[in-house]
Amino acid sequence: MTEAKNGNGKSLYIAMIIVLLALNAWLFYNAQQNKKTTLQYQHQIHEVDSLNKDLEIDFNNLIIELNTKKGESLEKDSLIKLLKNDLQLKRNRINSLINASAANYEPASNKQLIEAKQQIAKLESDVNFYKTKVDEYTDLYNALLKDFNQLKSEYELLVANHEMLKTERDSILIIGSIIMATDIKVIPMQEKKSGDKEMDKAKKITQLKIDFDLVPNMLSAGRNQIFFFKLTDPNNVIMKSSDAMGGDFSAMVSVDYNGQHKETHTVYWEQNSTFLPGTYHIEMFHNGFEVGDNTFELK
Repeated sequence: MTEAKNGNGKSLYIAMIIVLLALNAWLFYNAQQNKKTTLQYQHQIHEVDSLNKDLEIDFNNLIIELNTKKGESLEKDSLIKLLKNDLQLKRNRINSLINASAANYEPASNKQLIEAKQQIAKLESDVNFYKTKVDEYTDLYNALLKDFNQLKSEYELLVANHEMLKTERDSILIIGSIIMATDIKVIPMQEKKSGDKEMDKAKKITQLKIDFDLVPNMLSAGRNQIFFFKLTDPNNVIMKSSDAMGGDFSAMVSVDYNGQHKETHTVYWEQNSTFLPGTYHIEMFHNGFEVGDNTFELK
């Protein structure tokens, strides 16, 4: 009887040892699993934090890069605005997945992290696509700008040529409208009660009679024309009339010019001082050009 009790106690003792060993084994296994789970969770937290930081850096860099490409054209700026809005939406979606994964370490959250990584990979692909589109707009803008600058240069050249041709045309018209004078004759006159008479003695001369012919010019025909006379005395001094004509001229005359045929005109001119004996020179000008000259002598 005593031996039976001892055998039962021994068996119970062995069973308890086995149970304790099994419990220790289970506790050890469970501790290892918890440790593994904790390490995996810490790794995931680190990965989530790293993904968040990298995503934020890449997003900000891309926004800065897109902003630097603004300002060239309205179309390009509109495209950049759309791309930035799209990037913002995708970044928010990825942030939600990452944060949901970090909030609770469960199989579902692993799926969210995997999806977040997939979305990041897709976002990187989209970024390259966006950059390509922006570069295409940049190339198009530069090509249009080049064409514009070329057209501008061609236009400026045409304007310059037009101005040059206009100047040449005006010069041709000015030169072509000049009326030449021929047969310029200066006849010294002495005024008397009985009538004016020709006189070649300087001290008795009171005025000069100037006769001249104007050749036909259809470009100037039918308009009143202004002519200037320049008389120089034997000392090469410009002579002045009693009407105090200024400048380098002695007289100005307005002529009603028909221009169809040769015309003869006469001008009377009086000096404001005594005439000198010697050789005189007369020059006639129209539109700034000399159109005729001659000399005459006084005794």
